Amino acid sequence: MAVLYLAFMYKPDKRWHPGIMINAEPEVSLLQNGPSWTKDGFTLTGQAVYHARARLLHKHHYLFDEASGVSPYDLVLGWGKLSEQSVLDKLSFSQFGRWYEFSWHGEQPLPPAEIGAHCGNMHIIPANAQVRASLDSVGVGDIVDIEGKLVKVTKPGGWEWNTGTGADSRGGRGCKIIYVEKLAIETQG
Repeated sequence: MAVLYLAFMYKPDKRWHPGIMINAEPEVSLLQNGPSWTKDGFTLTGQAVYHARARLLHKHHYLFDEASGVSPYDLVLGWGKLSEQSVLDKLSFSQFGRWYEFSWHGEQPLPPAEIGAHCGNMHIIPANAQVRASLDSVGVGDIVDIEGKLVKVTKPGGWEWNTGTGADSRGGRGCKIIYVEKLAIETQG
């Protein structure tokens, strides 16, 4: 079984040349009275337009939690100093229950507050089959360009999931729920 995983599922982390950084912060434009629509039994209400060019630091596929029916993946994205290979070589990211954590090996590359300010946990809702295919194929280390809407998600029975819309990355307000309409994976040139 392990051989099958290595042959078909394992994808080594992509590495970029030192000095390549994504200097732009994610862009968020709040919506007044954003649109609502349904997807897979959930109601989505647009809260903001979202765009980010970022480095994929960690990817987790969810199958069994309440939100997995609409949001099968979480992506931890990094920009600024958290997109530079020499910093990332000293860090590890993990996820548990839709929350992410980071740790470092050896000397701390950046203060924890600075790490948290340059990365965020994104709960991804694919808008279509093309975005879902890109989600399935994107790997840690890839640089991605994501466009969509930050959304509030509800479901009959009172279940509710709120997105962060501010610039903060960590904490309850920092996680973003993104209805992804475009996901492009950059190639190294």
